[in-house]
Amino acid sequence: MINWLKIKEIKVLKEKPFSIFIKTTHDATDNYKEIDIKKGKDNPQTMLFSRHLQPLWPNGKPVAEAKLKYIKSYLNLIPPADHPFYVNLIGDDTIEEDTEGYNAELDFQIQDD
Repeated sequence: MINWLKIKEIKVLKEKPFSIFIKTTHDATDNYKEIDIKKGKDNPQTMLFSRHLQPLWPNGKPVAEAKLKYIKSYLNLIPPADHPFYVNLIGDDTIEEDTEGYNAELDFQIQDD
């Protein structure tokens, strides 16, 4: 049984999504205790992590050409290591930007300047 009131440190590791690590002191020499947070073998959440999900848009989802130009105009503010993501975005002139994202009817008036 864990007394959560006595926990001083909590650590979560990406490599162990179903474990948390706790310490009841701030002493650097103490080791973390691993707690398994899986509920069971047939837990739907556990099964989600174990199956391979297919990408919805394996070749990338096109964005409106105007939006793509706007995004690329800010490349100088983006770290160079991340440039390939933005450079490889796909633009499409036929896409009309939709405020709601799903071609829904707008619930406000658009003002033309």
